[in-house]
Amino acid sequence: MPLIAEIQTGFGRAGIWELSEKPIELSEFLLLSEAENLEFEKITSVKRQTEYLATRLLLEKLLGKKTEIGYQSDGRPFLKETHLNISISHSANLLVIMLSEQVCGADTEVKSRNIDQVAKRFLHPKEIGFIESSGNRQFLLMLHWCAKEAIFKSSRQHGIQFDEQIIIQPFNFETELFFNGILLSDGKTEYYRLQWMELKNNIIVFCVEIENIEK
Repeated sequence: MPLIAEIQTGFGRAGIWELSEKPIELSEFLLLSEAENLEFEKITSVKRQTEYLATRLLLEKLLGKKTEIGYQSDGRPFLKETHLNISISHSANLLVIMLSEQVCGADTEVKSRNIDQVAKRFLHPKEIGFIESSGNRQFLLMLHWCAKEAIFKSSRQHGIQFDEQIIIQPFNFETELFFNGILLSDGKTEYYRLQWMELKNNIIVFCVEIENIEK
């Protein structure tokens, strides 16, 4: 079973699973409910089937019991039988689940993914300057991508313009694992604390909302 890690982040617990098995291999270790079986039968992509089964296996390992996942009208997940908040992310080869007492966000992506064509659509001009002068452009492009996705998942808002409303504050990525971001919306500012890590050629970012950013 390719469970890579169970870790304690700065905001809650997380599990990481390598998506290397076929659905038939995963199904041997998991008993789906009637509702889950109905959901699973509608999935035609083998990759999506693998993600669906691995997500439920990893969640069971993290909680020590079977707990079903529900989905809000906007598609965001929630746990049916616990007060914990959940965030789920998949990349080409990893599954990440974050559990927290707070509303949380997690995102992962392969470091080498080429997103040059969309960079200006999700980066603020100040972020572009920081990234271009960093000496590690590709890494910071993906880190900002994951950070903004994590903030979006944590915010519970819709229609967010990533380049204008989510701003990641500069930090020393060579020495710091924690950093800050803000979300501007409806005449107010929301503050977020984020944590990043690297694993299996992926960048992973976790985040929660905080009251303010310490100066």
